[in-house]
Amino acid sequence: MYEQAKVDIPKDIAGLLLSAVISDTVLFRSPTCTPADREAAEKLANIAGVDVEKYGMEMLKAGANVSDLTPDQIVHNDMKEFSSGNTTFTVAQVQVMDTTDLLDQKQVLLNALEKLRAEHDYAASFLMITSIIDESTNLIFAGNMDDVVSSAFGKDVLDKEVYLPKVMSRKKQVIPPILSAMK
Repeated sequence: MYEQAKVDIPKDIAGLLLSAVISDTVLFRSPTCTPADREAAEKLANIAGVDVEKYGMEMLKAGANVSDLTPDQIVHNDMKEFSSGNTTFTVAQVQVMDTTDLLDQKQVLLNALEKLRAEHDYAASFLMITSIIDESTNLIFAGNMDDVVSSAFGKDVLDKEVYLPKVMSRKKQVIPPILSAMK
C-alpha cells in the first residue's frame, strides 16, 4: 500500500513489516511462502538496514522460546478450531528451534491436550511441535483419532504421535489431509 500511494516506508515500519513476513513464512520455509513474500522482504530489509537471514533467525529464535510457558499455554498456543460435519477438533502449533525439550514432556502435553479436549467436548485436540531448523513437525494429539491420523499421513501412530518431515503449515499440510481422512 505504501508503494501504491508512492509514500516512503519509514525504517521502523519497514522493520515491523519485515518481521510480519518472516513470521508468517517462517523465514521463507513455509509452503505458504510466495515469491512476492521474498521480494517484499528484500525491499523491506534494505529500508530497515538489516540482513534478512541474520535478522530472521534472531527473530525466530526469540519467538521460539517456550520455556516460560505452562503446558496449558503451550496447547493453546496459536490454536484454531476446525469442523467436519458434527466433529470439531483443535490444532495448536508451537515453532521451536529444537523439539527435544517439548518432546521430553510429551506426556504432560498430552494430559493438557486431553483436558482441553474434554472441557470443550472436542473430538480431538492436536499440537504441532514444529522444528524451524529441521522443517518438520511432531504431531501429538488427544482423542480417538489414531485411525484418522494414520490414514491422513500414511504413517503408524505411536503413542498419540506422528513425525511429519517437511511439514510446517497447518493450513496447507495438516488440516486438508485430516479433513479428507475424516470423510
